[in-house]
Amino acid sequence: MSSSVLPQRTSSAFLEISNWGIRLLDHERQVIKAIAMSLIHSWSPASKSIVFVCTNSNMELYSIELSTTQCDAILKCLQQIVKQVLTSRKERALSETEVIDLLSAMRAAKTGSKSQLDVLKTRRAGGT
Repeated sequence: MSSSVLPQRTSSAFLEISNWGIRLLDHERQVIKAIAMSLIHSWSPASKSIVFVCTNSNMELYSIELSTTQCDAILKCLQQIVKQVLTSRKERALSETEVIDLLSAMRAAKTGSKSQLDVLKTRRAGGT
């Protein structure tokens, strides 16, 4: 794992955290670095810093260490986002019966006129 070197170094920056991911902004609120939540592998807080371990487009790990006095607030925000994502995924989860039906439809699509992709698109749109 290698350390990431930001394109710009600054003595202070703004950290924006949302369901989308994290963004580091300079004093003019210009983006220094943006990382989608799906690319954040993990984070590790210390008393005066937090390290984000991320993956790049080649799925290689790199880290970004931010010195901050706001670790507790950042962790609360991240925990709230994780909780929202898990709740959303649980709401969309298939029941055991739905999984069996989907697998049956996928097997039938192999030999029928409907493609497996069509079956998945129908399921995603809310159909059976």
